[in-house]
Amino acid sequence: MLDAGFGVEARLPVLTCAPDDVVVATVDSPIELVLASTDDELRLVAEAQNEAYGAPDATDHDAARLRRTLDRGGFVALAVDTATGIGVGAGLCTPPHRGVSELAAVGVRAVYRRHGIAAALTSLLTRACPTVMFAVVLRKRLHESPKFLEKKAELNSRPSPVRLLLADRRTIRITVAIVVLTTVQNFGYFGIMTWLPSYLSNQFGYGLTKSSMWTAATVLGMLAGVVLFGHLADRIGRRRTFWIFQLSAAASVLVYSQLSSPWALLIGGAVMGACANGMIGGYGALMAELYPTEARATAQNVLFNIGRGLGGLAPVLIALVASANGFPFALGLLSGIYVLAFCAMFVIPERRGAELA
Repeated sequence: MLDAGFGVEARLPVLTCAPDDVVVATVDSPIELVLASTDDELRLVAEAQNEAYGAPDATDHDAARLRRTLDRGGFVALAVDTATGIGVGAGLCTPPHRGVSELAAVGVRAVYRRHGIAAALTSLLTRACPTVMFAVVLRKRLHESPKFLEKKAELNSRPSPVRLLLADRRTIRITVAIVVLTTVQNFGYFGIMTWLPSYLSNQFGYGLTKSSMWTAATVLGMLAGVVLFGHLADRIGRRRTFWIFQLSAAASVLVYSQLSSPWALLIGGAVMGACANGMIGGYGALMAELYPTEARATAQNVLFNIGRGLGGLAPVLIALVASANGFPFALGLLSGIYVLAFCAMFVIPERRGAELA
């Protein structure tokens, strides 16, 4: 604008308010304040603002404009009369720029004014801003890897990422093996965590509190197993670590199905959780090293979620087996799936330390 001949006549002061300094303001029933997110709520916002500012009736364009504010990282607040369901007031905060959001378009229908609604909307929006600012600032400081940027320049001439998962016979074998691994991982997780409380309750008479505590021990074991898996995988290689955990998972699940002492079940559950679910810490690195940069995220999402979908059948299948043969038999039978994963690892090459493609 300066180049076009415009000049600066005055610089207006800007008043700012940090979220921690805002005075909390509320309104009485039946008025309720919400951060609008749905299309219906955004339509109520547009209707309230248009009437408050004497504008024509709200249209789909007005709601779409508010949706764009949300999509860019802003916030939209709505005051609703719960007795009638209409929006009585609204306002918004624009997406932050250099750490500051602009509070704008606060308006209240004439018949609802002088009840503190505008002050409450202002308070709500100001207090909500840290979430938006954090998300936007964090994202702006994250940079893509040089490998990704290099490959992105060639993206238009490359096949789709999904096709790269099936690029040739060798890649197809690896992809099938990965699906087997992720299916076994999810099958074991859903099977154990879904039925473990019922197993402890029906088999040993544990109440809700006790069975929850024993199940929590399994979850804590899983967390420890994830950390241990990561360290081992970086030290001795991906394949050897997967083999160790797969055999340990098969053994620990089988042994757990034979335990009866409370302390043995508590400790055995933690060990089983570590062995059976610790492998979750290795799939990211494994798939990152097996697939090229332009297909890496697709591989991790598509292949793991295929396994999640197939593994989601575990609760149903275990219930069918348990109803005919009992929970100990069903739990012991579950150990066999880890042998299948053990065999699948023979198809997957060791690529620890290899340069990413």
